[in-house]
Amino acid sequence: MTKYFRIQEFLILFVILFNIGKITGQLDLKTIEYGPDGVTFNLGSGAYSNGNYFMLVSSAVKKNFTILNPTTAFLNYTPDIINKADNFKVCDTSDCRLSNALPWNPIYIDTISSTPTQGGIITIYCVDESDTNTAGTEIHFNIGNNITSLISGQNIPVCFFVRGSSTLSSSSSIFIQKYFSFQAPTISSVVFNRDANQITMTGTNFGVNGIPLALISNGGNLQPTRLVDNTVIISNVNAQNYSFSGDYQYFLNVGSPNPNSATYTQQLLPVVTSVTSTSSTGGTISIYGYRLNLFKPNATISQVTITVGTYTCTVLTLNDPTNSFIACSMPAIPSGSKNYNLSVVVNIDGKNSNSDILFSADLPNVQEVSQDGGNTIIIGSSFGNDTKSIVLHFNGSTPMSPISVSDSMLTFKFPPNTPSGGIVTISGQYMTSNIQGNENITVNVYSDPNSSISTPCANVTRLSNTSVTCVAPAGSGSSAYIQLQLNSIGATVLSGLSMVYQAPRLVSATAISPYGGSISISGANLGFVGIDLNLITVEIDNTRDCKTSAVINSTNIVCQLNSGQFNLPPPINYLNLTVTVNGQTSFNSTIFKLDNTDYYELLNRVLSTDYSEIEYRKQKLYGIIFPACLLVPVLIWSTVKLCYHQISYKQN
Repeated sequence: MTKYFRIQEFLILFVILFNIGKITGQLDLKTIEYGPDGVTFNLGSGAYSNGNYFMLVSSAVKKNFTILNPTTAFLNYTPDIINKADNFKVCDTSDCRLSNALPWNPIYIDTISSTPTQGGIITIYCVDESDTNTAGTEIHFNIGNNITSLISGQNIPVCFFVRGSSTLSSSSSIFIQKYFSFQAPTISSVVFNRDANQITMTGTNFGVNGIPLALISNGGNLQPTRLVDNTVIISNVNAQNYSFSGDYQYFLNVGSPNPNSATYTQQLLPVVTSVTSTSSTGGTISIYGYRLNLFKPNATISQVTITVGTYTCTVLTLNDPTNSFIACSMPAIPSGSKNYNLSVVVNIDGKNSNSDILFSADLPNVQEVSQDGGNTIIIGSSFGNDTKSIVLHFNGSTPMSPISVSDSMLTFKFPPNTPSGGIVTISGQYMTSNIQGNENITVNVYSDPNSSISTPCANVTRLSNTSVTCVAPAGSGSSAYIQLQLNSIGATVLSGLSMVYQAPRLVSATAISPYGGSISISGANLGFVGIDLNLITVEIDNTRDCKTSAVINSTNIVCQLNSGQFNLPPPINYLNLTVTVNGQTSFNSTIFKLDNTDYYELLNRVLSTDYSEIEYRKQKLYGIIFPACLLVPVLIWSTVKLCYHQISYKQN
């Protein structure tokens, strides 16, 4: 405040109104209008003349009007009258005795500063009454969240109620209307999280809870789920909308009914996560990642170019709806030119993917590994046909050469005594870097290719630049996927490298009676502690099930055979028993035998009755006349006993 504005004489209230009253002059004045340069006086009756005066009562300051017309006069602001808390008279004589006093307090608001949407200090700039006072006259108000949660946006009508008092008048008041706006929002970043399926937007002046907040992206409305410290979270967005590379436009409106707005352009780039190999003479390679779209969201064709090193890889029109796969045809790489560790870059509509994924030609691609009896079959491509250069290491056994070779299939014969579990050797190329001795090599095993849960392969050791060994975790089945990373760079494989656990191998099984009970089975690769028992099935003679009840370890399991699965009399020959673990059936079967001792003991007890003694005595007394009469009841009774035994056996 300057010396001409005595704030101690005023109580200034900040009032939000939408209908503004005006000061109407009383007595001989009709209206008084305060402007930026002066005050306009309009007469209700009579006419102005050169003898009319304006006078402040307490300071006795007199001023002549500038007469605009008979009923309108104008008085310029001067330092001695501006922002005075006083009473004035408009007189037609110099002593002003014939006029009553009116309140004089011509505060003129020039501008109002904005404040953040979450509240802050508002500065009101009044008219500058002195050419030397460059700061002007300022009044400061603090707006808290209790107010900003109720009002928002821009061009908000603000009314100032100014009341003054002095010894010469009991009270006076002036209303002044201005328009105020909160500071406009700014957006500094927008991030789409694919894993959490949410958008995080950060910036300034996003408001507080309670302020209307609207967000539009590429024509669609996004509903904010949380607002904390100028950070907007939008959860559960439609992930398909963000599977395309390109520019995403965001329009943010803060406040109502006249919101402040901000715009932002987010660039979503194509991302490459892996690439397959092909021959240096040329061929098709597959590139995996996300936002690899051949088509735009509006179904128009994207402009796609793929470069591998300095070579252009011709895009093949294979549309993947998930935009996670794209294929291209590599040209032949000239002999003697570098054909390994070539950077792969996908450009879609002018936007480049990351360049940290490397392509190398002439690498074998493993697509599938399966077992057929004692043979292991590896299916893929670029294997060549040199049997001497291809070896397979498994579980630390002696390196095996293939028994048959083609460019797309290798067959290995496993020795009968190959142990289960243990060391796995992964063969390939470029399994080293220029950080000798400090390579960070990790190998993870995924028991389910659709799961993100993996188990590390322990004691990972690089034997050479073409092989890595590790101790495989407990597992089973033929679909354990391996992921190898060297210094955070993933290995180049097609759809993941599958590690096949050996199929179950059986040694023996304990005998039980046909009335059921527990069968103990020994062998190898029979599962592991903690395996889902539903993954293990045991069959006897390929027709009868024995429910697995426990896995002691990989070499011993127990199953429970229910009674009633064998017809009586029970078979006395030997039966085959097979075990299937996670889809792999034992390539050999073991001999299973029923222990029929209990059955025949029970049968003998049924038949060993006193009827045989009675029959003997009857025959001795009566000769051969009555044997048939006595034998019939005995047979009937024995038959009833046997039927009862059979029914009881089935029920058990």
